[in-house]
Amino acid sequence: MISDRGLVLLVLMLGIAAMSALAGVMIWREALARTMESRLAAVVSRWEPNVEGNQGHWYDLPVRAVRRIGQAIGRSRVFSQKDILELEQAISAAGYNPRELVPMLIGAKILAMVLVPASTYLLCMLRSVTETHMLMFVVISIPV
Repeated sequence: MISDRGLVLLVLMLGIAAMSALAGVMIWREALARTMESRLAAVVSRWEPNVEGNQGHWYDLPVRAVRRIGQAIGRSRVFSQKDILELEQAISAAGYNPRELVPMLIGAKILAMVLVPASTYLLCMLRSVTETHMLMFVVISIPV
């Protein structure tokens, strides 16, 4: 049987692993697009900024869904334009395409704000945790 401390550690580790995996997939996808762009730039004299990678990979559907969520949130003005501009500048300074990566990061943040507490609540329900501890775990799991 897992103690309360073990449950907190497990929930935190699962959240960190999920967010790390999503970030890794997004960065890998952007790196593939950058490689494709550099190859095309070497072959063609004109550079196309919206180069899409090969379609049909297992991660295309989740990445597109996260990007659409991020684009919808970005258009709805939930985040200030100043914050989005600063994020775009930081991503551009890192050498990535901000038009592709910013919506994915915003979408991943929104999904984390919903899915991490929901999965924590579900895990607490399955483990029959007391209501006080459940409330504490769910509040701790809310990403900032």
